[in-house]
Amino acid sequence: MRATLALTTSLMIASCANTVTESEPNERVTYNAISFADVTANQAAINELGSKKFSLNNAAAVSMLSSQGSREVLEYLVGCALPAGQAFTVHAAGTTYTFAGDVGLAKSWKSTKLSAKQQRWISACMFARINNQDQLLKISMRGPHHALHVTSAETSRFTQEEGVYYGNLFTGELPIVGWSCRGKAQAQGEGSEGSALSYRDCAEPGFGDTRELGLNQCGWGYAEDCFVHEFGIPFACESKVTTGGGVPDSEADGDASDEPSHGSNAPNAYYRRCHSGGEIPFLEPLWSEVITVYVESGPPSLD
Repeated sequence: MRATLALTTSLMIASCANTVTESEPNERVTYNAISFADVTANQAAINELGSKKFSLNNAAAVSMLSSQGSREVLEYLVGCALPAGQAFTVHAAGTTYTFAGDVGLAKSWKSTKLSAKQQRWISACMFARINNQDQLLKISMRGPHHALHVTSAETSRFTQEEGVYYGNLFTGELPIVGWSCRGKAQAQGEGSEGSALSYRDCAEPGFGDTRELGLNQCGWGYAEDCFVHEFGIPFACESKVTTGGGVPDSEADGDASDEPSHGSNAPNAYYRRCHSGGEIPFLEPLWSEVITVYVESGPPSLD
């Protein structure tokens, strides 16, 4: 698996951009992590893009070129959905923008509109990459999808279970539905100042009124701990795959072609079947398209 300061297939930079370039002027544009505010501001365009086969030459895509925040959201949307090696160019207002595919959670989007499952996979990826802090940070994303396979080297390096992300950005005119639950390492404390965990806030409960509303620190739903951390504290997820070779249910992946193969590159240590938040999470809706995020144990590195 390649490791660069651009996004990688499942080992990804959470707080900088994929590969977005612009010409005339000839300058590379690099952003920090996507913000939830920018995602919600572009909800209508996101829904319009997902309702048909992928193209940057339509009104929805062009509308997302008007500001840096909107371009960043489009960039991450393309990166989550389409595979590495694919690049898409659009011209607007005298500038040429190129957006690169990367993760590949919905490869068929080039030829047909997104399925409901693909929408949820892309949404989980987008939620996982929202970050409140201006800090370059690599994360390891894991789950029951071929695009989220990890190597033994990656699991050895990224050992801190930060949280789990799931939901749906493609809700039409209804509000975005998003959830996170707190992973084991985050529940045990962020450790020293400057640790990778300390730069990740979206799988932690909000403060004050936002906590009372059941929101995380980034502004969407908080489903408590992902697992049993303390007796009497609700937990969100029904099961966890802790060894390699996990094969998803037929309901978990978007397409049959997305199912992972057996072997050493199978996903490792990820949660499955997580519920929305509530006083009794197991009575709440169940999500199969969930992404578990791991970070490094010490300060974040850039290599």
